[in-house]
Amino acid sequence: MLMLTTIGCDRVTKHLAAAKLNGNPGRSYLADTIRLEYAENPGAFLNLSDWSADGKYLAYAFSDMAGGTLYTLPLDGTGERKPTQIAHTDLRMFAPKFSPDGRFLSYIVIDKENRPEVFVRSIDPAATAAPWQISEGAASEAYWRRDGKEIYYLARDQSVMVAEVSTSPTFSFSKPKVLFKREAGGT
Repeated sequence: MLMLTTIGCDRVTKHLAAAKLNGNPGRSYLADTIRLEYAENPGAFLNLSDWSADGKYLAYAFSDMAGGTLYTLPLDGTGERKPTQIAHTDLRMFAPKFSPDGRFLSYIVIDKENRPEVFVRSIDPAATAAPWQISEGAASEAYWRRDGKEIYYLARDQSVMVAEVSTSPTFSFSKPKVLFKREAGGT
């Protein structure tokens, strides 16, 4: 009898598994009935992440080890449902979220050192403005305040960060500030 299974891991468990299993022979248990071996999936990720406030568009990202692409897809039922490519880069991108006015996307870029950062860009693929990097050390995706005047995210030190933003007439933002910090040993 042949039985195959895959075990998914959270970030902490993944790092522990990599430290113990990567580069080492697999571990056998119960007379080789169960065998643990380290394997990474360098495959692609499709991340369906947000609907525009008016319900007319879906934002999603496609990323693999070669880079990432942000898309919007019309959902209003008129015409052909053809995705629009918003941006492409050689870095991975995840978690696009529409600004409340639907004119911008916040999203995560994983840099070459495998660190996430929060960016914002126009949903207009012809826009010439470069994307704006909001964070300096993110650990989560970004969340827009309902009125679109602030963006929140979790920093790597587990502080909740906030950046004041404006989406009209053009995009602008202030340097993020600590909204609150998690106390040492606290929850």
